[in-house]
Amino acid sequence: MRKTCRRLAGVLALTLVAAMPAGCRPESESRSYYPGLARIGDTYQLFMPLCPTDGLLEVTVRDGRATEDEPDWWRVEGLRDQAGLSEFLVLGDDGPFLETTGKSLARPPMPDQIVVKLRQSDRNGSSDENTLLFNSAAVPSYPSGADMQRIRYTTGTVSSEGDLATPEEMRRRSECAIGGRSPGPAPSLQPVTSLRPGAYSRVKKATLGTDAVDWMEVYSAARPEEDIASDVCGNSPATGAVVSALGRSVSWQAKTDDGSWDWRRFIWNYVGAYGTISAADAVEQVDGRLGCGPYIWGDIRLNTSRRVGLPPLPGIDRQLLFCEQGEQQDEEIAFCTLLLARHDILSRVVVKATTEEEAVTSARALADEAAEALART
Repeated sequence: MRKTCRRLAGVLALTLVAAMPAGCRPESESRSYYPGLARIGDTYQLFMPLCPTDGLLEVTVRDGRATEDEPDWWRVEGLRDQAGLSEFLVLGDDGPFLETTGKSLARPPMPDQIVVKLRQSDRNGSSDENTLLFNSAAVPSYPSGADMQRIRYTTGTVSSEGDLATPEEMRRRSECAIGGRSPGPAPSLQPVTSLRPGAYSRVKKATLGTDAVDWMEVYSAARPEEDIASDVCGNSPATGAVVSALGRSVSWQAKTDDGSWDWRRFIWNYVGAYGTISAADAVEQVDGRLGCGPYIWGDIRLNTSRRVGLPPLPGIDRQLLFCEQGEQQDEEIAFCTLLLARHDILSRVVVKATTEEEAVTSARALADEAAEALART
């Protein structure tokens, strides 16, 4: 896959704002998004309007007055069952998630200023990031057992009391968080019952450490994602590609002489789990797509693709290295994609560079380490 960035959007004061990393192409316009917060008994209930294709990657709750180095009030990732994702989330409830960080289980009272950050996935390789600001004094309170579908939630911000709305009213105001008003059918997902035990831990083991690429700067580390094996030649859920589950990614980007990010040079490692098919099946599907003619991906025109030889890697069921050449912003660029499969776990390394030679060299340099990490699963 050649996606060198994610679609990121932040809701500040409940207004969606596009926030694009260096070198990224815009993938969506800003869109209205109206979640809400209410207190039911002793719990804080968040309502998030979701599209049928939305997944939830991570949730962070912070004290709005805390400094950057202070711990989160609550942070969770790795939803146990994306297929069963609800629009209602209790802040501080670890149950639906595989990993929790932040403060201890004996959490202090909710802060006066509540900052909630949501990362949602469209289950096709892109994600939106929404940051919500609430004044806890303005959060309406209801007795335990109140009907979550009928009560009114605050959609206000720190600076105002805001207005109150029911979930249905918030759905009508909001465009889908991802995918617009007509997101289409949900892609083929991995039901939780199809995943082998320990998949989440094995995905973490197979993900490259941030020190794997010492010739670039770390761009993002241990980031939850969901993705297909590769979108080469139009490969997508619409053409039958299965979305892997419980995925994680780490990325690196070069810098120019003046210290700014170099959009032309990027490396990304993604690891995910399969259940309804094997990881080798996912690689085989990608291999069958290679050889298509020129095609467009965002603002990038890809002209040629070819398989690149690579010695067999120990402990790997299926491997594939292919490279593509194209043009972006009137400059020649190249992508090389390494796919490695072992049982149910897929590891992918994507290298973006100015020449194919540079991309191939970097991909080969990481092949042994990526294979060793995957073999440990």
